[in-house]
Amino acid sequence: MSRRRVQIVVLCEDRQHETFVRRFLIQNGWENRQIVVVMNPHGRDGRGSGEQWVREQYAQEVRKLRSAPHVAKALIAVIDEDKQGGGRRDAQLSKALEAAALPARKPTEAILHIIPARNIETWLEYLKGNAVDEQETYSKFDKSLDCRPMVNTLKDMCDAGKLREPVPPSLERACREYRARMP
Repeated sequence: MSRRRVQIVVLCEDRQHETFVRRFLIQNGWENRQIVVVMNPHGRDGRGSGEQWVREQYAQEVRKLRSAPHVAKALIAVIDEDKQGGGRRDAQLSKALEAAALPARKPTEAILHIIPARNIETWLEYLKGNAVDEQETYSKFDKSLDCRPMVNTLKDMCDAGKLREPVPPSLERACREYRARMP
C-alpha cells in the first residue's frame, strides 16, 4: 500500500507536541497533507492541562481509526507523563479503551503512545545536547517552531541508528513505538 494513501492522526495536548511530531513525520518522508492534528482546544494558547483532554478523546479516535479498515491510517497519541511516572499514562490510555468497550490495542496496530517524561521539554533539552533528568521541569520555548533544530537532531540520530547516551528512557520507548507500529 502506498504511503500517499496513509493518513496520520496526531492526538495531542498542545502546539509544542503538534510541532514536534509534525516536523518529525515530515522529516521521515510523510507529507504535511497526510497529517491531521486533533489538539486540545486550550493547547493552542499553551494554557490548561491537556492530558485529561487527550485521555478523553483517545477512545473516540481509536474507534474512528478502526472503523475504516480498508484505509491504512495511524494514530499517534502524544501525552506528557507529567509527574505520574511508571508508565501510568500508558495504562490510563489502555483503560480509556476498556471504558469505551473497545479491545486493547494489538502489537501490530498503528496506534502509537508517545509519552514524554516529564514533558516534551525534557526531550528538547536532551536534543540540545544537555544531560536531563525526567523528573525535572525544563523551560518551554517562546515559539513552538523553535524546536525544529532539535527535531533535526533527533532525525540525524535515528538515521545513524543510535541515540546519544544517556538517553531519556521515555524517548527511547517512543522511538521503539515508532519503529514497531508505523505503517
